[in-house]
Amino acid sequence: IDERAECLGDDMCEYHNGKCTRRCAFTYFNQSSCDMSDHCEWDNKTGACRNSCHKYSDPKLKNTTAEKIAMCSDDALCFWDYSASPQHCNKSCQLLYTSADKCNNDTRCMWSEEKKKCHVDCSNYQTDKNCATDTMCVWDTTSTKCKKACKYRWPESESDCESDPTCMYSDAKRECQIHCKLLGTTSNCASNSKMCEWDTSKGLCRIQCDKREEA
Repeated sequence: IDERAECLGDDMCEYHNGKCTRRCAFTYFNQSSCDMSDHCEWDNKTGACRNSCHKYSDPKLKNTTAEKIAMCSDDALCFWDYSASPQHCNKSCQLLYTSADKCNNDTRCMWSEEKKKCHVDCSNYQTDKNCATDTMCVWDTTSTKCKKACKYRWPESESDCESDPTCMYSDAKRECQIHCKLLGTTSNCASNSKMCEWDTSKGLCRIQCDKREEA
């Protein structure tokens, strides 16, 4: 039996320092006892004990780096900061900022107008799979990095959109969109059938002839 997998399968448990233990919320029920723990902190907003984000990356932990990242990522109120040196687990952008200005001033975070909340920036997603979970992000196959989707990268500037080689501006939608040439499959190309078309002879997606001036 995989003890770690079995442990993580229980919502009340966590695999901490090489052992399966109860999560902070199910172990400490007042601030004084919570504060005495080596990996918990008291949340004044909820009036409950919760796992401390930065303690997921404590050098004293016996867990491997991969396990620390997993523990941090599994906690919805934390994120693993790949841009930091050394890398560590940090409080989620949602907890750090409640206004768009402060959120966008932190390069690790970005503001979602649709959800009206701050969350981790696209650049923090390390794989195309993780990148695809965020509707504000798109995976750049050329740089193999996750980036903001064009309409979020250039929400107000048509000129900046057109000067970005990975984007194109749609007059019809009045927004910046990912360039046809980066829609690498027939199905992706078809997803923007009003602007793009599949070139069967070259095996790539391109801007439709009558849309070239528009884009």
